Amino acid sequence: AVAIDGSVHIPEGRIEPRDLSGAQAASKDVVLVGQEAPPPPGWDVTTRVAVTLGDKVMFDGFGLKGRFTGSLEVIDEPKRVTRGRGELNVVDGAYTAYGQELKIETGRVLFRDGPIDNPGLDVRAVRRTGDILAGVKVFGQLREPQVELYSQPNLPQADQLSYLLLGRPVASASGGEGELLMRAATSLGLKGGNLLAQTIGSSFGFDEVSVGGGDDLDSAALTVGKYLSPRLYVNYSVGLLDAVNRLQMRYEL
Repeated sequence: AVAIDGSVHIPEGRIEPRDLSGAQAASKDVVLVGQEAPPPPGWDVTTRVAVTLGDKVMFDGFGLKGRFTGSLEVIDEPKRVTRGRGELNVVDGAYTAYGQELKIETGRVLFRDGPIDNPGLDVRAVRRTGDILAGVKVFGQLREPQVELYSQPNLPQADQLSYLLLGRPVASASGGEGELLMRAATSLGLKGGNLLAQTIGSSFGFDEVSVGGGDDLDSAALTVGKYLSPRLYVNYSVGLLDAVNRLQMRYEL
């Protein structure tokens, strides 16, 4: 058995990961044929290393720009998942979503002796337009984050999202901007996002706003529809992640 402990300090760094949002993940039922057998048992290694970040560690990727600070204790024990203890913070950060740059007021990644790849989140990003402050809160675990909107002064949720992305209320949005808001409501994982999308859709005169077409977000699509006459119904769907568009018409004979 081997035990490794100590500390590692990173005074400066620039992290720029590639954008892999368009990559296709393997299905869960994929079986790799001819894979080499695992190596024979070796040493049992126990690791407990403290990692600290200096004031020049920069991150730029996935729409997030900012400086990371904080410390993290990495714990690795035989036959157990790697765990983390500590906290990382985003300083002077900004997040770009749907063409808008949001200022990160609070950005904390929390490790509480759990799996190092599933930390807790405490994030607030805001956009100020005149006297209106619109923001989004992200909390919970990284694998299943929860997202909520808020504003000062308090506004209806549809207007909160509209001010966050467009800088004005939903009543002054165009048709194309309405589609943007509905896609954002469903794809950002907002609490009550489907209901919010329906509310926005009804303000633009749509008879149907729904999300469907797949078991996961990769294949899901946002569909909006309207009756052009009592017998003629038209709907339009667009993928939430893949920009695949579809137009359907139904006429009752």
